[in-house]
Amino acid sequence: MSTSSERSAQPRVVGVEAPFATPAAGSRRHGDGRWPAPVEWALVAAMTILPWLPWSVWLAAVVVVGCLVPGTHALLIWSAYPVAAIVRGRSVPGRAVSAAEEPDLHALVCEVANRLGISGPVLVHVVPTPEAMVCQPPRSWRSPHRRSGHALVLGLPLLERLTTGQLAALVAHELAHVSNDGSTFADRRGGRLCRARDGLVASIGRPWRPAWSVCGPLLRATQPWSWRVELDADATAASVAGTRAVREVLAVWRLLDSVFGSYVPEWVDVLAKSHTYPVDLYLAVAAVLTDPIALRRVESVAEVEDLLAAAVVPAGLSGHPPTPARIATLASSSLPAEPPSPLSTVPEPNRPLTLYNGTTLRAWASRARSGAKGRRRREPAEARVLDQPPERFDPPLDGLRRQLAHALRAMSARLPAAQGGSAESEPLARLDTALGTISDGHWPELAARIERSLRRRVPGPSRPAVARAVVAGFLGQLVAAELRAAGWPRASRWCATVVLDPAGEAFSAVDAVTEALERADATDLRALLAASCP
Repeated sequence: MSTSSERSAQPRVVGVEAPFATPAAGSRRHGDGRWPAPVEWALVAAMTILPWLPWSVWLAAVVVVGCLVPGTHALLIWSAYPVAAIVRGRSVPGRAVSAAEEPDLHALVCEVANRLGISGPVLVHVVPTPEAMVCQPPRSWRSPHRRSGHALVLGLPLLERLTTGQLAALVAHELAHVSNDGSTFADRRGGRLCRARDGLVASIGRPWRPAWSVCGPLLRATQPWSWRVELDADATAASVAGTRAVREVLAVWRLLDSVFGSYVPEWVDVLAKSHTYPVDLYLAVAAVLTDPIALRRVESVAEVEDLLAAAVVPAGLSGHPPTPARIATLASSSLPAEPPSPLSTVPEPNRPLTLYNGTTLRAWASRARSGAKGRRRREPAEARVLDQPPERFDPPLDGLRRQLAHALRAMSARLPAAQGGSAESEPLARLDTALGTISDGHWPELAARIERSLRRRVPGPSRPAVARAVVAGFLGQLVAAELRAAGWPRASRWCATVVLDPAGEAFSAVDAVTEALERADATDLRALLAASCP
């Protein structure tokens, strides 16, 4: 077991954190970039109280009304549920996996935990989405002051996709939040600060949320510390598994997160309408990742997500540094690329992990991710994504055309006279009008009409890049639909925006719109549509 001095001597990644690692002249921070202890405890108290302040005010009002007005006790009982949830605590997400079920996985986790000097048992839970976290099980009612070790939550897509060497890097990163300054035992103040900040960020999306004028300064003040925790965990993982494995884990997670954010919701929502769920969910995900055309779409979605992640950095909402920056920081660090001392449970780092109950876990995860629950004693039926026609998962074309018509109608006063009359005409003419906004410079307003939250959620410096991605994705779907209607077949069942031209070559409508936006000229694309879609 390593001591606290050994933990503080672990290498730290430098590069991304450089702007805030060294305090400026006159700064109140210490040399390590942290605030003094009284200031940090005040931040913890403020960020812990703020998320529940609206509920507290509501509960106090309900108590007063319940005491003064007869017959309102039911309202008081209903309002007590949030308080009961706080007292009870949250359970560990996912499904528990014992050492008897997955001995190789538990052996790897135990060896990494011993390497990091973590005492106590580490429970392993599996979730259906590509995420990983470390948390503590809720207190038992028999021993409310004691917790039984730590719980490591791993996503099944990561377990199936990563090699054993990469999985060791992932486990080391998550457990580093326990051995480094990111959790309760090594630095209780830092752990409370991170958890309070995460709770405040989560409360922003609730109907009753604290004012942004109060939350914003707190989040911006604590974002550097949250980034430092992640970068220190990357450094610890690199000291165990090497920087190459950590970089590969970040790249794989980036792709899986894009697949589960773009493809999987479409499959689940479409099949749920017929009271079915995708039983082959993870086989379909593997098929997407092996298709080069679909993989290119996944990469483009990941780039847009990187833009959105960078857009919220000035607001202080980002608890993690951008993934490309983390990868670049590891690549330029002085940490070893390969594991300094190989793990005994990872004799061949390039081999995938053996899941002895993989079929059972996939069946459970498919139902859990789909939310498949029986209603009125009727269990949802099984359906296979791979057996469905690809057109079933395409976005509704009529809805896209109506959305474009509404956007052009709102812009009719600003469109040139030659284009204003086509806003109420045929779909092809409306699409031509929308492409014309690329040449005359009105496409940023078109993006704002298509995505209503663009101006409200994306800061000004990042708005042009995000707006360009919105316009390219939206118009690319309509362009590809018109070309398919003209007889151009799909190039891949997983991507409706890539078609085959008469010469048999793949043509990406999204890339064509993106190139037109870069040149500020859509003449060639409009001519192609006019010639191909009479």
